[in-house]
Amino acid sequence: MQKLRQEEELRRKTEIHEIEERKNSHINMLMKNHEKAFRDIRNYFSDIVYKNLDLITSLKEELKEMKRKEEKRNKEMAEVLEENKYLRESPQKAKEEVGELQKRLANYEKDRSALA
Repeated sequence: MQKLRQEEELRRKTEIHEIEERKNSHINMLMKNHEKAFRDIRNYFSDIVYKNLDLITSLKEELKEMKRKEEKRNKEMAEVLEENKYLRESPQKAKEEVGELQKRLANYEKDRSALA
């Protein structure tokens, strides 16, 4: 009876040990899987972050270039508007000057004929 009890106790301890070994093996496998999954997801998001940073950098450069072009075009437009203003005023001034010169010519002709 004592021997039977010892055998039963030994078998129970052996089963417990086997179960604990399987449990520890399963835990280790789960931890390795979790570490791999964590590494994979970290790499995935790191890639996304770096790609987004590259995109942000390129968009900033593009924005800078567009602002530079806009400033250049605004400057060109201001020059063209100034030239248009000058060209619009020139004929008017020329007409006024021609009118003034014609009056002076008429006065000159009048004075000349009065002196002659």
